[in-house]
Amino acid sequence: VTRAEGCYFWDAAGKRYFDFSSQLVCSNLGHQNQAIIDAICEQAKKLAFISPAHTCDVRAQRAHVAELGRVLAPDGIVYVAVPNRYRLVENHYRLPLLSWLPSRAADRYLRAVTGRDHYDCRLLSRGELLAMVRAAGLIGRDATRALVDATAEGGSGPVGRLLAFLPKFVRVAAAGPLAPTIVVVGHRQ
Repeated sequence: VTRAEGCYFWDAAGKRYFDFSSQLVCSNLGHQNQAIIDAICEQAKKLAFISPAHTCDVRAQRAHVAELGRVLAPDGIVYVAVPNRYRLVENHYRLPLLSWLPSRAADRYLRAVTGRDHYDCRLLSRGELLAMVRAAGLIGRDATRALVDATAEGGSGPVGRLLAFLPKFVRVAAAGPLAPTIVVVGHRQ
């Protein structure tokens, strides 16, 4: 990949692709979204990077969010975006409803469809993510709908134009319980 804009990216040969990676926020809100670029630059002045190696194990997820709470500057803001447990298609194996299932049922489903023995990912629900943020000593709020609305109001890029075109009730549903990504913004108490 040599560049990306809106919902597209280009390879070294100049071929353009539609980016279907909806578990990544930039694909939902558009690559090179200026509002996101500005927010990242501002936050990088306070805290530049923490490893994203927390996505599958619940203990590691908890530890990751706790570390965010520990290192966050007093006036800092943390932005956490994770794949939604209740998304219709699970983002690692691309199987419908896989992440909704209890562990044993998910293992059997995965084995039957892919031949793999164990579903090793534990996606979070909104409530679980918000609870982790609170346990880290932060005040958190679900910002998923606000980001969808802001992207629609901005109307820039293909995703913004599509969201602006859709009726508000469709946008509310897109940010609702089945949203592919949950976005939580937190700050110190």
